[in-house]
Amino acid sequence: DRQGCPRELEELIRDYERLLDQGDEEARRYPEILGALWAEKAVVDFNLGRYVSAMDAFLKAGSYDDAGYVAECVLTSDELVDYCEALSAADRKRVVRSREWVNESVVIESYFGQILARKLAREGRFTAAHRYNPEAPYLRYAQLLEKAHGGRLPKYKRAELLFEAARMTREQGMEMFGTRFAPDWKRY
Repeated sequence: DRQGCPRELEELIRDYERLLDQGDEEARRYPEILGALWAEKAVVDFNLGRYVSAMDAFLKAGSYDDAGYVAECVLTSDELVDYCEALSAADRKRVVRSREWVNESVVIESYFGQILARKLAREGRFTAAHRYNPEAPYLRYAQLLEKAHGGRLPKYKRAELLFEAARMTREQGMEMFGTRFAPDWKRY
C-alpha cells in the first residue's frame, strides 16, 4: 500500500521515540533501531517521489551523505532554498553524527548551505550563493564577469577580467562550484 507504508513507519518511529523518552530499558539498549526506522522511511519516501521528506528522514537516520545526494542531485535549487529557509534556528545548528562507516558529523546549516551555494553558483546565481556561503568569493566572481561582459571595454581589459575570473575558478573552483558527489567528488 503506497500510502499505508509511510504512515505505518511514522507510527513506529513515534512509538520508538516515546519508548526512548520514557526510558524504556529495551529501547535504550538498541537505539540504532530508531536510525534504521528513519532510513526505511527515507527509502520509502524517495521511492514515492517525496524527495524533501526523504532527505529529512536520511538526516534523522544519520545518513547525511544520502541526504546530501538528494539535496544536490535530486532537488531543484529552489526546493533546497525552501527547505533551508524553513529550518528552525535550533535545526540549523543541529549536529548530525554519521551512522555510516565514517566517524564524522556535520552541522545542518553549513552542510546544506555549502551544497546549496555551489548549486546556485553553477546556475549563475552568485548573489544567492553568497547568502548561503559568504566565505566563498561569489560576489567578486560575479563582479568580474559583469564588468567583462557588461561594458564597452577594450579587448585587453576584458581579457584581464576574464583571466582573473578563470584564475579564481582554477584556485577555488571546487569550493565555489564543485559537486559533493560525482563528477567532482568534493566530499573527498
